Amino acid sequence: RDLAAAAGIDVGDVRIVEVADASPVLNAHVSGWGPTKTVTLYDTLLTTADPAQVNAIVAHELMHVRNSDVALGTVLAALGAACATSIAMALLLSPGIRRRVGAANPGDPRLAPLLIAVASLALLVALPLAATVSRPIEARADRQAIELTGDPRAYAAMLALLATRSEEHTSELQSRQYLVCRLLL
Repeated sequence: RDLAAAAGIDVGDVRIVEVADASPVLNAHVSGWGPTKTVTLYDTLLTTADPAQVNAIVAHELMHVRNSDVALGTVLAALGAACATSIAMALLLSPGIRRRVGAANPGDPRLAPLLIAVASLALLVALPLAATVSRPIEARADRQAIELTGDPRAYAAMLALLATRSEEHTSELQSRQYLVCRLLL
């Protein structure tokens, strides 16, 4: 809260989530907007990172609050969901598409493979688009957090800690999925 006050940011609520029994992952995030704004810290972060590193990650999350990134993300996700729903409905309701796959009606299970294929293709297009939007937002929050804390070394140490801790606790499958996503981006 002191960091938020120093930055002139109304943070609403700060919560600590106990995850240590279920996961060793270090994390923090911001959610909500208006009076529901909440910064959430995992207990694993608080017990693993030093105070300067915790300040660094909290500063990063506060910058998301200042920049209204949660509201932007919510609007973009809603637009994406609306587009996906529109495409699915167009496919399901198209008599020509149904005829080509031999489906009798929009609820026919023979449409499922087509919907899965279209959704998979849409995801391949959406992931790079999402990264095109999210990467600059994250980079801005990084820069502003460093400006707020005045401690680039702690920020770099925090990023290294997050990366090494995540790498240590990521399955081989998740590592491969991450690598594929990074290569696509």
